Amino acid sequence: MDNHSKNSSWISGTSTTTSTPSTGKRAPTVKLLMIGNSGVGKSCLLLRFADDEFKPSFLPTIGIDFRVREVAVEGARLRLQIWDTAGQERFRTITKAYYRGAQGVALVYDVTDAKSFQAISGWAQSLDQHASRQVCKVLVANKCDRADRRVISTEEGQKLAADNGFHYFETSAKTGIAVEDMFMKLAKEVKHRDIDPIFGATQQLEDDDLDAKKKKDGIIKLEPPSKKNIFQTCCSS
Repeated sequence: MDNHSKNSSWISGTSTTTSTPSTGKRAPTVKLLMIGNSGVGKSCLLLRFADDEFKPSFLPTIGIDFRVREVAVEGARLRLQIWDTAGQERFRTITKAYYRGAQGVALVYDVTDAKSFQAISGWAQSLDQHASRQVCKVLVANKCDRADRRVISTEEGQKLAADNGFHYFETSAKTGIAVEDMFMKLAKEVKHRDIDPIFGATQQLEDDDLDAKKKKDGIIKLEPPSKKNIFQTCCSS
């Protein structure tokens, strides 16, 4: 949590400026979660993605913080609500409550801190217990810019990710390396799994309604829409 909000209550949040043109419709909200030990740079990653800023002096997050950023993913607008959880043990009970409903999760460790890497398995187990089994997950090796102090190799990180079925990213909140790519990967995975089936059916219905209106106004001749085709996206697999 950044300095301006560190003295607030356990839950705080900031909404960033919309990054995509407004169409008059509210973009679907996607809930993303960041977990990992205290000090691995979760707050810095969030600040870099939300505001494209870096603050080297951060106090540990107290409880829960979140930020919102609206993005364009494959032509669709998504409202990313990203929750930054406290890594300290005394806040674990609080943060577990926020696992439920999470659609994407970034498990973060610090490449200069072996304990934070070893703790990932425990965070993953907690996630399995409290979150949906279908949640999208990425493993984030943060502070990759600090090569001189690195103790966890790329190969070790990649193996852990492969063993658990996670996507793997090496990031630096300081330089911005792969931060955008990591969050956008989560957003894209959630879009494919959760948004596209609903959006596809909804868009078809909206198009049918528009065509029906045009027919009523004598603009076009409309064939009756096929109910089978309307729900093909969300029900066929």
